[in-house]
Amino acid sequence: VAPALVDLTQTGIDYSVRVTKDGMVFVFGGFAPSLPKLATKVLTQFNRFNSNVGLTSKQRFARVVEEARQDLTSYTDMAINYAFEETRLLLHRGMHSREERLSVLDQVTLQSAARSAGELMLARPLQLTSLAMGNLEEAEAHGVVDMIATGIQIPGWVKPRSGSGEVEYVEPIVNPPK
Repeated sequence: VAPALVDLTQTGIDYSVRVTKDGMVFVFGGFAPSLPKLATKVLTQFNRFNSNVGLTSKQRFARVVEEARQDLTSYTDMAINYAFEETRLLLHRGMHSREERLSVLDQVTLQSAARSAGELMLARPLQLTSLAMGNLEEAEAHGVVDMIATGIQIPGWVKPRSGSGEVEYVEPIVNPPK
C-alpha cells in the first residue's frame, strides 16, 4: 500500500491498517484537509488487496516469512518486554507462545496469508467503533467514518458467517463551543 500512497504521506499525513484476531484498525492522522483523500485511497488499496490475492510477489512473501522467523527465534529486545509478552500469554485467551507461532510458520502459504483478512474478519459481521479528534470539522469527520463503514468491500470468495448486531453510538467526550 505504501508505494501507492507516497504522494500523500510525503505531505506529512500518515496512516496505518492492522488486522488482528479481534478486528481491523484504520488510523489516519495529519493535515485535516488531506485526510478524506487519504482515507479514500487507503480504503481503495485495502479493497484491491483483499479482492486480488495474487498481488503479493513470492519474493516479498518469502522475505516477510523470514523476518517473522528471525523475530520469533531471536531475543534482541529488553527482557521486560518478553516478561510482559509471557504475562499476556498466561492472562489472555487466544494468545500463542513464540514456539507455537514458529511451529506453524512453515504452514502459512502466500494464498492463506493473502486471504487471512477476508476469512478472519470480512466473513463476520462487522461493528464500527470510531474516534475523530483534532482540527477536523464534525461533518467531514462523519463523512470519512461513513465512507469507511460503507466502503469496505467483501470479496466474492469470502463466505459470510451469520450474525447480527447494531451500531452503538457514544456521545462525544468533549463538545467545544462553536
